[in-house]
Amino acid sequence: MKKYMQARLDQFNRSRAGAAIKAGVVTVTGFAAQAHAALPPEAEAAFSKITSGVTDVQALAWVALGLSVGGFTLMRLVKRGASRAI
Repeated sequence: MKKYMQARLDQFNRSRAGAAIKAGVVTVTGFAAQAHAALPPEAEAAFSKITSGVTDVQALAWVALGLSVGGFTLMRLVKRGASRAI
């Protein structure tokens, strides 16, 4: 099995798709290295403001998700209880 997997990996590495994926990984790695560069203070302030806004929206989304799941569960229980009462 190991020889088969190695043969398939070698075949993939020789293919155009393998070369394209390797080039993409190198490009993404290059962008990731640039992402850690120092930012101006204004950019950092804007980024932290956006991050806090996203965090607030995410907190509200969890509340909305909990309320909607609870509401649907309650409606299902009421429907089930009403059908049994008749």
